[in-house]
Amino acid sequence: MAEDTTEDATKEPVWIAVAGVVPRDGCELLSPEEGAYVNFLTLARDEAECKSKLASVLNYYQLDLLELSDVRLFSLSDDP
Repeated sequence: MAEDTTEDATKEPVWIAVAGVVPRDGCELLSPEEGAYVNFLTLARDEAECKSKLASVLNYYQLDLLELSDVRLFSLSDDP
């Protein structure tokens, strides 16, 4: 039997989260005394993978996470 390789069979859902961040030394995205709230979207199998990907991105851009909220499937964002 052939393996199902349709787009829907391999697509991971989109997750969204709001991250409050501050810069580390060497960060070129924010001024040293500034912080920001950013929407983070990623493809992930579950919430744990979403958070893991967020940690990797923050590390790459030399940002520290202060607050994380509203971690959910993006598809749920349309529900009232």
